[in-house]
Amino acid sequence: MISRRTRALQSAKYTQKKRKKSIIATALLVLCVGICFGVVILAFRLPFFQITTVKLESPGSLPASELEQKALALTEGSYFGLIPRSSTFFYPKDEIEAAVMSAYKKIETLRVVKKSFTTLEITTSERKPEAVICEGFREEDEIDECFFADVNGYVFSDSPGFSDGVYPRYYANSESNKPVLGNNFMDASRFKELQAFLKGMSANGITTLGILIGEGGSYELYMKNRDQSTAVVYFDDRTSFDKTMSNLVAFWDNTKDNFDYINLRFGNNVFYSKK
Repeated sequence: MISRRTRALQSAKYTQKKRKKSIIATALLVLCVGICFGVVILAFRLPFFQITTVKLESPGSLPASELEQKALALTEGSYFGLIPRSSTFFYPKDEIEAAVMSAYKKIETLRVVKKSFTTLEITTSERKPEAVICEGFREEDEIDECFFADVNGYVFSDSPGFSDGVYPRYYANSESNKPVLGNNFMDASRFKELQAFLKGMSANGITTLGILIGEGGSYELYMKNRDQSTAVVYFDDRTSFDKTMSNLVAFWDNTKDNFDYINLRFGNNVFYSKK
């Protein structure tokens, strides 16, 4: 017959043996996990799994080499000191897209795709200029800066001098509408209305030279007289642009004079000064 003491000793030995087995099993599991983790990390660091080349598809006017180097530089370094950022499985796609878009304002859309384990390809579309936006006033001899704006009034690049006369021109002389690269210089819907206004003028035989964007919804339109001198047309957004255009065209078609200014800020009443 087994005494209670013997049974207690056997139970303690069994518990101790079971604990040893549990510790060994846990250690082996941790070792296996560590080995697997190490193997995976080593696999991620293999040269043929590293992005080493970035190519810009159809660069257009973009500086291809500069852009490619900028994108490639974003793959340098590592995550937590373990996984390379250049890993074909973990490269920072969103960061590359955001950084390149921010650096090159003329890019309208951008897409980064993996062409192989070591190569990224960037495809872009560029914004098209629809107008030129300048700081200052038209009558100034030298305007500080002029920029291209797209169909929404988004300012995206410097405007070269030869663009004068090619695109509608706007003048901004206040902090509220100062042209800044990477921003809309005015509300997109209002800009589109002004663009339509200028096109309507041209369609009705009136040659426009630019618009000064004033404060509080006021504008100055510069247009050619019949003797090729310049007249200033004052108007504001209390009257719709369509109505303003209709009043100006009707007034212009019924006179052969040349003007210093034409004031359309009083509804159907037109005030003017002849040259």
